[in-house]
Amino acid sequence: REAAFSIIADSNGVFKMTPKQGIIPALFKSFAVTVVFSPTKPNNFYRRFFVLVGDALPLFYDCLGTGFIRAKGEVKEQRPAPIRHAHVQAYRNRSIHGLGGLSP
Repeated sequence: REAAFSIIADSNGVFKMTPKQGIIPALFKSFAVTVVFSPTKPNNFYRRFFVLVGDALPLFYDCLGTGFIRAKGEVKEQRPAPIRHAHVQAYRNRSIHGLGGLSP
């Protein structure tokens, strides 16, 4: 049977997805959602998106992205330190224990 879905996401964020809501037809094994990453500055970005599908438990997916400025003429390349999912998980673990505001 078909199922309605909705993705909880900001309209103005650096991660934009389409479609954010709709109907998944019956017997579909997968359903594509396009995520576009458009950073405005050199920085690391992370966002957890929750997906509600019919009567099922909520799902989630994590998006990680790194914005940078390429070297051009007098401008040097600007690139933040790499971010990995292990960094995000370490932050989540610290937050659970009330230490989220502390650096590693």
